[in-house]
Amino acid sequence: MWEKTLHDDLLWKAGTLGKNIDLKNLASLNLPSWTWAAYEGSITFLKDRRNLRDTSTMQTSPIKEFEFIKMTGPYQTVQLPLHEPVSMVVHLRCARIPKIGSIKPVKDDEALQTSPFRHDPTLRNRPILLSSLADYRELLDDDDEVVGHLNLDTTDNLSPTDELWCAHIATLHDEMYAGPDPLNRMSYALEVDGTAITTFPLNRASKHTSDSAILAYCLILKSMGTQEDTYRRVGIAEMKYEWIIQFSSRLETLV
Repeated sequence: MWEKTLHDDLLWKAGTLGKNIDLKNLASLNLPSWTWAAYEGSITFLKDRRNLRDTSTMQTSPIKEFEFIKMTGPYQTVQLPLHEPVSMVVHLRCARIPKIGSIKPVKDDEALQTSPFRHDPTLRNRPILLSSLADYRELLDDDDEVVGHLNLDTTDNLSPTDELWCAHIATLHDEMYAGPDPLNRMSYALEVDGTAITTFPLNRASKHTSDSAILAYCLILKSMGTQEDTYRRVGIAEMKYEWIIQFSSRLETLV
């Protein structure tokens, strides 16, 4: 994984499209919990299937919401298993998850309209949600309002009394079309039925993120207990942006 795309690379779920599985942790490899290489089983990246020729797909990446501080452990390519553990220190927004709901069945194409996430229905772009990929769990706040959707990597070593946290990794924003530069000399004018129309080459059009956040991508973490501010990954979640941003940022070590 590269630092520039780290926020994208961390966003994966256990299982394939339409199916969740319990990943088997390959503890003997000494790999960190946040990389898919530490597990046996299939995974699916949450990167939207971007197609520059299809304007109904999301064209832009989520915006990174954490600061990478440092990595500890082997820095160069070495044979597995690693001779020492790897950890990553980051500065990010982190919040305790109040409640986890029961398993919900996968939704259809209307998943976005019935989700807790914000999206402008007048725009054609539709992000791909966890709830449209496979069965999922709802995340609830203290008032039992749904604030997110969760997919666990595995249910092994998890109990109902475990305190789980969500760490804000990236934010997916709504998109809008950026019109042509009025001074673009590649633009040209033509007249149709007496009406002047300014046109521009389609390849000069671009898309950009608006200020409207659709949802926040978060890692689901479990505290290591004996090690302060040290957590391991146990799942992935899509959270209501307005809920997660009310919490403060802090230094965390992910192992």
